[in-house]
Amino acid sequence: MKRILTLDKGQSGEWYGQASPEGEALRCRRLKQCGRLELLQITNDAPPYWFVMIRNFNQSETGSDRKALKGLTTPWGNGVWRFQNINAARTKFEQLSQLPLFVAEEQKRQDTRAKRVLAGRERIGMARAALFSSKNPM
Repeated sequence: MKRILTLDKGQSGEWYGQASPEGEALRCRRLKQCGRLELLQITNDAPPYWFVMIRNFNQSETGSDRKALKGLTTPWGNGVWRFQNINAARTKFEQLSQLPLFVAEEQKRQDTRAKRVLAGRERIGMARAALFSSKNPM
């Protein structure tokens, strides 16, 4: 899992702000992830603050994100919550990560990751077998 991220203009627009007057993009460290839901710590802007962010929040055509978060967010929200306190950010992350939408996404992510690891191990095993077979003495 990639842990250091850059929130540049392509990903975030101007929603999150800039870390310096020169327009440097915000850099953050991913602390936790549950499907598309992430807990991020901003590393290059003071004072320290945290985001709870839903990736690709408004991209679904059915509006499933808005329906799943009804009552937890405003109708004009962008899927990002900013916190000055890490405990408040963790509380919000835990609250959102219990929603069925993100539980299902996390399960799918874990299954995909397990399949990739297994496929990689199988490829390594086949390469070892070919390398050390009796037809190929070293």
